[in-house]
Amino acid sequence: MKEKYTISYKRLVNNLFSPKHPTFRSPKRLEGENEIITHYMTRQEELHRQVVLVAKRALKGNLCPSVRMITIDWGDNFFYIKGYLDREVTDDDCADFSVISSEVIASFPEMTDVKEEVYYSDKPIAELPTMREVIYMRM
Repeated sequence: MKEKYTISYKRLVNNLFSPKHPTFRSPKRLEGENEIITHYMTRQEELHRQVVLVAKRALKGNLCPSVRMITIDWGDNFFYIKGYLDREVTDDDCADFSVISSEVIASFPEMTDVKEEVYYSDKPIAELPTMREVIYMRM
């Protein structure tokens, strides 16, 4: 769990909201009479949270029972999704992963480079290679 930061409003305005400051961050929540920030997220943390939530939401209705694990990676202009199945890959499986990535890309139009990979693997899940985030794992 991340630490919570407590910073006075005056210091916050002078330091973090200055466009010249290298650690410019957007506040998550202000509270109290002195408007003290209790926690804030960097832009990358916010993007990470949004991409993972959108990708997990895209799994609804597009996940077949043979999927063992799904892992994703992303950047400013790319989105990669990799899935592992417990049987041979069919065209329908590739289409399902294409739908999942399309739903993610619909929320992040700046991600123009999309790559979907689907593999059959009977290895233990712990031995399967992952990317930045695992969004689904069947135990």
